[in-house]
Amino acid sequence: MRTCISEETSSVVRVSNMSSNVKTFCNICHQPVIVDADSCTFVHVIASLHCPEQKVVHIVENKVSDSIAENTQWAHAWENCADETDKEFVNFEAQCMSSAAFRSRYFNNLDYCVFNATRSLLYEYCDFMCKGKQVFFCEDQLQKEYEGGRCFFQCSDGKIRETCCNSVVQIRLSDSQEVSVRILKDVACSLISRLESKWTHEFTNKTHKILHPVKVISMQGRDTMDRIHRELFYKFPVNPFTIYNAPPGAGKTTAMKKAVRSWGNKKTLIIVYNKANQEALMDEMKDCVFCTVKTLDALCMAATTNRFGGEDNTDDFDDDGSDKSFVKRNFPRWDPRDKIKHGGGKMSSSIVTHRLTHPRASCTICKKHKRLSMVNSKDAVDYGWNAALTAPPIYNVVKNITTFASRRYLCDRDCKLVKIFDKYDVVLVDEMQDLNSEQEMRLLRQASCPVVMVGDFDQTINDFRHTVNTNACDQREHCLLPSECKTLDLSLVVEWYNTFRLDALSVHWLEDMTGKRMQSMRPQDQCALISWSSVIKHPTDTLIICRKNESVISEAIRHAQIGHAIRVINGVRVASLLKTAASDQNQKGGMSQLAEKLKKDNLLSQTLQMLHDSEISLKTLKSGKFLAVGTVHQLKGFEYNHVAIHRDVFDGAAKEKQLISTLCDNTEKNSLFVALTRHKLSLTILYDIIPSIPPCFHDAEPANNIFKIQQNTIFI
Repeated sequence: MRTCISEETSSVVRVSNMSSNVKTFCNICHQPVIVDADSCTFVHVIASLHCPEQKVVHIVENKVSDSIAENTQWAHAWENCADETDKEFVNFEAQCMSSAAFRSRYFNNLDYCVFNATRSLLYEYCDFMCKGKQVFFCEDQLQKEYEGGRCFFQCSDGKIRETCCNSVVQIRLSDSQEVSVRILKDVACSLISRLESKWTHEFTNKTHKILHPVKVISMQGRDTMDRIHRELFYKFPVNPFTIYNAPPGAGKTTAMKKAVRSWGNKKTLIIVYNKANQEALMDEMKDCVFCTVKTLDALCMAATTNRFGGEDNTDDFDDDGSDKSFVKRNFPRWDPRDKIKHGGGKMSSSIVTHRLTHPRASCTICKKHKRLSMVNSKDAVDYGWNAALTAPPIYNVVKNITTFASRRYLCDRDCKLVKIFDKYDVVLVDEMQDLNSEQEMRLLRQASCPVVMVGDFDQTINDFRHTVNTNACDQREHCLLPSECKTLDLSLVVEWYNTFRLDALSVHWLEDMTGKRMQSMRPQDQCALISWSSVIKHPTDTLIICRKNESVISEAIRHAQIGHAIRVINGVRVASLLKTAASDQNQKGGMSQLAEKLKKDNLLSQTLQMLHDSEISLKTLKSGKFLAVGTVHQLKGFEYNHVAIHRDVFDGAAKEKQLISTLCDNTEKNSLFVALTRHKLSLTILYDIIPSIPPCFHDAEPANNIFKIQQNTIFI
């Protein structure tokens, strides 16, 4: 744990800027922690079984290093092989050298230092290069950092290779095996080639090939591996599918522009999540003449034709997607309000959309929605609808192509995107975490050219698209509408680690909080302020992020009452949702309950007007300084100087963690991660943390059995 909370300031601090007399607390369990000098990390004063930072660790002992006799024998062999000219520039080290001794001897020195790795396992990292040279890993026995000079290892195949990273690096292979290695690269050097030709002793010549991307587990080596993985991205792809997982602020757009340019005249199609992303990326890529930016729905529209010619502005195309518009189009002989209330029409649009989006998933329809088979209010009560794709109203929706979901379904069923993809040499998918449902992957697999996907799985927050609200179902037995299970091969994922937006303190804190492995590329002295407080420190230049729309409304009301000029992102839409919730007779949702309370207090009309008047767009918000509030789903990809996080974002993640055994995703945890990565200068968590810590913890004394990190061990 590299960060903690200071009692003095209620802010997040690192070991490097800690004073000895300040009391500190764990970010997660809020129990006291102290600095462990040996590891330069924070450790708990009292063991906490409920804190993931205090979990029992498995210690993997280092392998016993080669004997001094073997290394000495190896060095003597080189003494006999190398001539005097070689020895002027190359030193063959027979023993493990300390980091300090290496710096003292080789700092700014042109001499080559060569260590013995002829008895260590050697891995070839297939397809990956470092500055155009093949990358290798050799298992490390030294566990030392060698900085300031040129360091080489003679590998088990007899080749002498140069290190790409000063430190030993902990990597995880695709089979989950973890290995301590040195990252090496081939060397194009006449001196090294001459030395290799003189080596006459036996070597194993056995190299293990790594065919899938590796993950860097240690803090060391992230920057190096990031550069190696990006180098592959700039090379024109040859594999059918490649997936790049990049952290917030990784410079994905800049990397895509560089890649498209480096690919020359290759025709590139970039697929984005929505129209707003399309417009923004088109502006960024306008100088890339061989590049086209489209949404998946735009491709499906081009590939399908409805009976009116495929135009969106026809009366028959339902771009609203509400129950009212759906019922009006598909049950013209039934009053929409009555059909919604008595004929299974409530949430019918969502059910049909779900079936078209997940056509290969089995489903069960509740008794209330089985009435959807009735086409007229005078029909006898019929409980026969089973959501079959070949029966009305789904059949009619598909036949007339009246929804976005029907277009995707047809393109999926009939492989209609093949001809469109054939026009391009490569397909790039931006924000792939929002475009990797099983149907979307089937659509992308219709491309015969390479497909490259870029995004961040930890920012997957739009999976709500694949769920249906069951509040309108028969309460004795709800509809069961599961999503198709994803078959995405995660062994294909290539990780990036560098973030150019988030500072080092934020990166360390986020890793402690979420486990996300990142490397900040900002100067060490540029650190954001992360604090816990119910008071916003910059009331004229802060973006408040909430999880739910009812929290957005509550925050807007609270700040308006104390005289702050609060702005609401997409306030008109939020007002519309509140107005709709006010007519909800079930009163089960949080928005409905808030609307009911406002009606009782005679504040509903006033609140609706306030939401209308305070509306602000993201484009306007980005251009100035405002106090604004919005939901995390509206703000993915957005950044602001000062950000405040509403407590409901944390509450959602905590509730999800308790139910994780029954969930198939981490939507709430990901929403928290997205919220915590929107700031540039400061991040405030709207919660007074110090008063909530039990008094007994404030004066706790260190226990005798503090968990100390032992040297020369690897913690998993």
